[in-house]
Amino acid sequence: MVKQSGQLARQLTLYASEADYTLRLAQGIRLGQLRAGQGGENLVVLEGLHSIDTTTAPGSALGHNAFIEGALADLRSLLWFGLIPDKRCPLERRPAPGIPAWNFTHSYADCKEFDTAAVLIRSAGTVEDARQFAKGERDRSIGNKASSWRKVLTEIDWISEALGDT
Repeated sequence: MVKQSGQLARQLTLYASEADYTLRLAQGIRLGQLRAGQGGENLVVLEGLHSIDTTTAPGSALGHNAFIEGALADLRSLLWFGLIPDKRCPLERRPAPGIPAWNFTHSYADCKEFDTAAVLIRSAGTVEDARQFAKGERDRSIGNKASSWRKVLTEIDWISEALGDT
């Protein structure tokens, strides 16, 4: 299926979670057959597939929507900019040999400025327009707010570099 889907898309990403109780239930119904969305030791890792384990992402009690609640910044940077996993805020490459896979390792708070930068670039239409807006907000702000805008500017530069717009 991954090979066939590769003809339709430039990148394929699988978000999976060991804490997804809905998939555990499905596994039980299917007599122990593993499901593609299960993370942890059961994470599906295939050539041509970016596998991301969101087990540590905050989410609902069922764990089925953890990637939406905890990894929205990652999803935006993937869908809006096509950034590879190594260039996206909440991800860390697993220290395993062979085909790479990633773990979701940060809370949204750790990626707030990254996400704000992504939203600004998307809304403004260009990196430079987003940068100018953030500079204006930084210059009008004081204290922690100004510090936050400085971080947003750093993240705009990071995304720009990842896109090759520097």
